[in-house]
Amino acid sequence: MGFKKTYLSAMLPALAFLAGACSGNKSVNDPFVDFPDDGKLAKVVSVVTAPSTTDTVFSFDGRQVEALQIARIFPTEHSDVFFSIRVFPLKGESAVNMGLARIISEDFSTVAGGDVHYDLHEMTARAVTEQIDYYGKVFNDTILPQLRESVVNGFYVNVDLRPAWVSADNEIYTYSSYMESCTGGAPAEISCYYVSFSTRLGRQMTFEDLVPAAERHSVREKLLAGMAKDAGMTEDDYLIWLTDYFNPEAEQRFTVDDFPVAYVALYNSGLVFSYPQGMVAPVSKGCPLYFI
Repeated sequence: MGFKKTYLSAMLPALAFLAGACSGNKSVNDPFVDFPDDGKLAKVVSVVTAPSTTDTVFSFDGRQVEALQIARIFPTEHSDVFFSIRVFPLKGESAVNMGLARIISEDFSTVAGGDVHYDLHEMTARAVTEQIDYYGKVFNDTILPQLRESVVNGFYVNVDLRPAWVSADNEIYTYSSYMESCTGGAPAEISCYYVSFSTRLGRQMTFEDLVPAAERHSVREKLLAGMAKDAGMTEDDYLIWLTDYFNPEAEQRFTVDDFPVAYVALYNSGLVFSYPQGMVAPVSKGCPLYFI
């Protein structure tokens, strides 16, 4: 497998809340580059006052998969204060929906201060809808009143989780997730990553699930080589730098077998590794995405 990388821009205009902007090699077919329905949604966001659930269809390598688009957009009397979530679960009963709901609840906890309800046993698209309704209620009832007292230059959060790829045997579904927030006119904070769900396992897949034990060292070597090249360092120098950057108090430096891997997902014929802003590179670098 070869190596390719791209970065999601770290600084996005405050009101371009749904624009997924990527630079790098466009041949990777990265779904963060263009969200085809963003322009239409952006035109109506200021007048959307109620949640909506609509049928939609995603095309995976020429095959169509039925899904639901669940949109929750909460504008306020302040034109620059709003909250929105969009998620695209598969229609019907699916273990994938449970995983999507779990990720949304984890992301939302960063905004709601952990005040998030999640039922592990609910696996339907309707349950996902109910979860998002609950998150919106928490935001409107608990968070917005505080924001209205403290916000000076605007606050917004957008969570967008949508299908990106499905394996030929329909077992593994990979989703792209994009979360953006901004407070008080500060630079936008962005979370951008890929996750894969297995319908056979009924859960999100890990590095150990996606990479056989015999290949893990080799895959990590390729990932490390790309990260070091981006940083303009040798691999040894990058591991020293990353250890100090990640944990200045560490007694031992990272090695090729234990440096951090944040998110890994199956994408087309390879893997995509994703890192949050500031985890393995300066915040100004955005969210690094490495295709191997």
